[in-house]
Amino acid sequence: MKKNNIIGIVVGVICFILTFYGGNLLFNKPVKNKEFSKAGMHFTLTGDFVEKEYVNFTAYYQSATALVMTLKEEFSVFEEYGVDSNMSLEEYANLVINSNKLTTDVLNKNNLIYFIYEKDVNGKNFMYYATVFRGNDAYWLIQFACETKNYAKMEKEFIKWAQTVQFY
Repeated sequence: MKKNNIIGIVVGVICFILTFYGGNLLFNKPVKNKEFSKAGMHFTLTGDFVEKEYVNFTAYYQSATALVMTLKEEFSVFEEYGVDSNMSLEEYANLVINSNKLTTDVLNKNNLIYFIYEKDVNGKNFMYYATVFRGNDAYWLIQFACETKNYAKMEKEFIKWAQTVQFY
């Protein structure tokens, strides 16, 4: 009788955990990847990202641990201001850095042109992994960000996600 009660309690606890934690606690299931597309750009993030509206960006994605902000700048905009739309990605990155008065250098590693910078936003310190790309009709600034304290854990994910960027 006592043995049946113990088994019942154990089974009940397991059912409770599976019900409220979806098995992730017991089986450590990874979050599946999810494809995102917007305005001629396509990339892969994890399924816990959701698209949000943010007026300053072409697309904005948010998860519990990271943000992804994309900005499409069409070649015609540069030509209107007398800037050569055939500039290199390094030149475009430097233009972004100088326009935003950032203190950082352009890097070329992992088949990516990027720069890293830190910024305080609403009392929290964020680290940005800002990548630049050239699409068919525009330059793209795609920034991956997280709280600075989490950056060391997130940098490899940012690189992996940035390497999936494609244009159509």
